[in-house]
Amino acid sequence: MSFEFNAAFNYLLAWGLYLLSSVGMCLVFWRCTRWISFNGLRRFLRAALVVVLFTPVVVSAEKDWMAPAFLVGIYEYVLGNYELAQQAGFAMLIGIVVILLGLKLEFIIRKLLHMQAAE
Repeated sequence: MSFEFNAAFNYLLAWGLYLLSSVGMCLVFWRCTRWISFNGLRRFLRAALVVVLFTPVVVSAEKDWMAPAFLVGIYEYVLGNYELAQQAGFAMLIGIVVILLGLKLEFIIRKLLHMQAAE
C-alpha cells in the first residue's frame, strides 16, 4: 500500500512540476511572439504551443496514467514503437484541428460583428 501511495504522489508531483514549468514557458513564448505583426500567425503559434505542451495521452492501460503527448510520441518513436507514437501524434493533431476551428470561428464572428482583434 505504501508503494502505491508513493507512486501516486510522485505521479501527481511530476504533473504539478510539469504544468508549472509549461505555464512559465507559455508566458515566455507569449512575450517572444509580441513582435509578430500578423495577428493570425501570432495567435496560431501561441495556440499550437499550448496544444503541444498540454495535450495528454494515456501511457499505462492498467493504471490510467497520462503523460504529455509530445514526450510520449518522441520517446516511443525513438524506441521503435510506432503505434504509440502515432497515437500521441494523432492526439496532438486533434488538438491543432480544434484550435484552428476555434480561431476560424473567432475570425468569422469578428468579421460579422465588425470588431477589431485584441492586441
